[in-house]
Amino acid sequence: MIFIVLPLVALFTSAISAVLGGGGGILLLAVTYMFLPHKAAILLHATVQTVNHTTRVISFLPHVEWGIVGRFLSGVVVGSGIGIAILDATSHSKTAEPWFKLIVGAYVVIFSLLPLPTRKDGPRWYDFPILGVASGIAAFTVGAIGPLIGPLFARRGFAKERLIATKSACEWVLHLAKIPVFLTYQAFTDLREYLALSALMCAVVIPGTLIGRRLLGALSEEQFLWLFRGMLAIAGAKIMLWDGIRPLVFDTGAITP
Repeated sequence: MIFIVLPLVALFTSAISAVLGGGGGILLLAVTYMFLPHKAAILLHATVQTVNHTTRVISFLPHVEWGIVGRFLSGVVVGSGIGIAILDATSHSKTAEPWFKLIVGAYVVIFSLLPLPTRKDGPRWYDFPILGVASGIAAFTVGAIGPLIGPLFARRGFAKERLIATKSACEWVLHLAKIPVFLTYQAFTDLREYLALSALMCAVVIPGTLIGRRLLGALSEEQFLWLFRGMLAIAGAKIMLWDGIRPLVFDTGAITP
């Protein structure tokens, strides 16, 4: 069953992300959780998303703002170190991960629903280093970073190809970094049974991205921005309510009903 369902979901979500600049990754992670153990799902998701973002960056290569990617990477180096330390310190805590997801989900929902500024200022020099620090921390504590970085792109005048290309390049850096870090954990030594599934899912995201690339041309800049913000709001609500509040209330009792 998983050799049918998960590759189809990978194909569908890669097309969604190529059209809307995100949203597919969090959906893929949610479905993967239904079939695989938690840590195996994270590593498989990171592997597939690395290939997905590589394909997307190559497909939108002329639109990538490499200066912004470089500034983002400068923050990622610091944030990843903090994130790995937090991951190690909270590895036995049942409440740490839901609290992280509650905070990130609330941030995404709030900034996705706020009205966009009438005057679209370009990115400031400090925007993306700060975002890189936050993303580095989130990558190793929450898992999905697409919804976290999306609101800043929307509020800094990025749209369509430029948004998708630059955002994908930033996410690609982090997904690539997560794989060797998570592989060092003893819990991942038994993942050889998922190699065939991983290879199949990685293969289908390539045509999925190309399909989404063709569909993107049918959207106007305004339509794209509304859909992108709507996707972020839905993804943020899912992270906040399902991944954050639900386990805190029903699984850990950290928040009493």
